[in-house]
Amino acid sequence: MPLKEGQTNNPNGRPLGSSNKTTKGMRERITAFLDDNFDQIQEDFGKVKPKEKLDFYVKLMQYSLPSLKAIEHNSIVTNKLDNLNDRQLDELIDKILNPEDNEPEP
Repeated sequence: MPLKEGQTNNPNGRPLGSSNKTTKGMRERITAFLDDNFDQIQEDFGKVKPKEKLDFYVKLMQYSLPSLKAIEHNSIVTNKLDNLNDRQLDELIDKILNPEDNEPEP
């Protein structure tokens, strides 16, 4: 007979909502790698096209920021980014990387 939703045959298993140790460890390793190689990554980052820069940045953010539950939000953003030209993408990247420069004066 199948188990009811929320039941388990292993009452000592991983609690609901707890993170997977492997995923947590991998995120920590990737974050450490990015921290250790930041200067080289930043140098190489300056050599790629604006669209590639933004794609790279967005992909890296998923490892250091909590993920969003709304997956459809990601596809909406991607569709809108595809319609931007290189100058607009450069401005967006600059605003993301330098948020303090974009704050209004008091």
